[in-house]
Amino acid sequence: MYYKAQNIVLGLIGRQQKYVRGSFMQADKAVITRLIKTARGQLDGILKMVEDDRYCIDISNQILAADAILRKANREIVRAHMKGCVKSAFEDGDSDKKIDELVDMIDKMTK
Repeated sequence: MYYKAQNIVLGLIGRQQKYVRGSFMQADKAVITRLIKTARGQLDGILKMVEDDRYCIDISNQILAADAILRKANREIVRAHMKGCVKSAFEDGDSDKKIDELVDMIDKMTK
């Protein structure tokens, strides 16, 4: 559980790490974890397909499916970041850094 306080350091119960407001993942951990575990399962399946010399197009289709799940997880993380961290930065008058981060992320996502 996080103890939130405006513009001060947050402590995470049971850990030594300290988080500055807005510096932890804002997305729903259960959703992101489920997506990542699903992608991991697909990757394990793809590896087995390669080892078993399966048909190229079948392997490629599974790679595309795993990629789609990872992209979905990333979109959810970025969406939550925008609704949490970026929104807070605008409210605090410190938006330039967050805007630069988003522009860099969008650039990476579109390559």
